[in-house]
Amino acid sequence: MGCSDGRRTVRYPPPSSGMPAPGASITPGAQSSAPPPPVAPPPPPPVTFSELPALVFKPGPALRPQTLAPGAGSFIALSPDGRSAVVETDAVRLFTPSMPQGMVLDARVPSAVFTADGTRLLSWGFGMSELSVVDVATGRVLAKREGEYCAARFLTPDQVVFHDTSLDGTARLSKLDVSTGRVTPLSLPHSVEYCTASADGHRWLTDANGKRAFIDGVSGQLRPLAVDEAGNVVAAVGAARYCLASEKGFDCVRVPDSREEHVWKKPTSDTMYWDPDGAFALITFVDNPEGVYSSYAWVDFAAMTVRELRGIKGRSGSLFQIHPGGQVISIGSGSGVYAYDLARGRVHFAAHSPLYSNDFAQGQPRRIVAVEDDSGKMFTIDVP
Repeated sequence: MGCSDGRRTVRYPPPSSGMPAPGASITPGAQSSAPPPPVAPPPPPPVTFSELPALVFKPGPALRPQTLAPGAGSFIALSPDGRSAVVETDAVRLFTPSMPQGMVLDARVPSAVFTADGTRLLSWGFGMSELSVVDVATGRVLAKREGEYCAARFLTPDQVVFHDTSLDGTARLSKLDVSTGRVTPLSLPHSVEYCTASADGHRWLTDANGKRAFIDGVSGQLRPLAVDEAGNVVAAVGAARYCLASEKGFDCVRVPDSREEHVWKKPTSDTMYWDPDGAFALITFVDNPEGVYSSYAWVDFAAMTVRELRGIKGRSGSLFQIHPGGQVISIGSGSGVYAYDLARGRVHFAAHSPLYSNDFAQGQPRRIVAVEDDSGKMFTIDVP
């Protein structure tokens, strides 16, 4: 199993506070023109987050689901303009205005992202599958290759960066030039089972049996991360940081500079939810005599703040989704979708029975995509 699109929570052993710099052996008396190996700068000073007053959600206007596709199936991705979608029915298909019947994509455990302008689609699957770049308007395959992948991202519309998987030490981060089909290895080979990446492809975290590495997605520079076997941590979506949640509180280590972040000291569960780029987190914590992790708090890593959210509630059969930009949290239920607007402090409800499956639309931070479980009918819900 593994993390193909970065959305799922993956637990690892936590990092320790640094790595020894690599050494160089020089024969005594010999002259060498090679510069000494670089010494990693010390990490920035630790930071402690500020706790803001609790945010209490007030009821907002009811929302109306709008039909996107009848009987579409499982949602995978929606283009920023809302006109093209990747769904899984009997196969993984790309639906566009010019291809209403859909184009079959070869992807197992599929993931897909569009370019910001929605003109190209990148699709892949975890494990052995086909990575492909498709022109959305025509359905023409611009580039493809077979392999085993843990994630892929657009660096530019004409450049794709991807990481393959292997436990024999041969996996690499590589760049694909879409126009020529040329693949250029970026990182040194190493073992990889899981990985997560930022939306722009600039940050990567990999893991293989607890051995982790941070990779710069542009230069390919790879830095092993030290391993401390005590306890478990959560790797943030977006390759931004590792966080340790325990009865002692919630702490993180930001990569690549290893800055320690002390979020707070309330007992925190390692069940948490991230936005697509790892800038925000919804965490669960204990705030009752029974010791039950039933309260929620919001972490803003850029502002270095944490605040309790009151009035937010988990729903059986669905999971929270943190939308891009951290403005909206959504969750489905047997009677409809709840949308928590953090920017305005309101909770909205979109009635429809049932709508357990909820997701976000790429480039549309206030749009929810929901799928009816039995029929596969797909809806969009816009939060005003």
